[in-house]
Amino acid sequence: MKASSLSLYLSSPPHTAEPSRSICTQISTRLIHGLMTILNLFSMRLVISEYELSLQARTKVAEALTLVVRQRREEYNEGKEKKSDMLGALLASGDHFSDDQIVDFLLALLVAGYETTSTIMTLAVKFLTETPLALAQLKVRNKPKLPLCYTLFIYMIITIFVCLRKT
Repeated sequence: MKASSLSLYLSSPPHTAEPSRSICTQISTRLIHGLMTILNLFSMRLVISEYELSLQARTKVAEALTLVVRQRREEYNEGKEKKSDMLGALLASGDHFSDDQIVDFLLALLVAGYETTSTIMTLAVKFLTETPLALAQLKVRNKPKLPLCYTLFIYMIITIFVCLRKT
């Protein structure tokens, strides 16, 4: 803002100013209002930038998956070793999916696999804490055949550790 426009801005009476208010009060009111406007715009920009960051992250993952899909499609078309995973099944299907369709599908699986698992586990615990009858039935149905001893406890810890490492 130029100095002349700043002096014009400060010299013009604010719409909400009362005649009895001093010039310092009017200037400080305008400055605070301007600062709050800037802060509001900045906070909106932070929200937008978080969204932009998530889009950038999705684009990077999609680019990496696109390279993998293209490489695997070339290997599949050349008759090299066929892999028995999800991508191999999609490439081997007679539907002739495009690379973009496969990448979108894999991204959906990536997000859905994480989100649904954590959500359903949370809802199951919530349901069991709010429904004592269901918890009691579950305890009766899954009554342990052996008492919990130190060895079984260690096996549980190792199992949990191995499961978490694979996911």
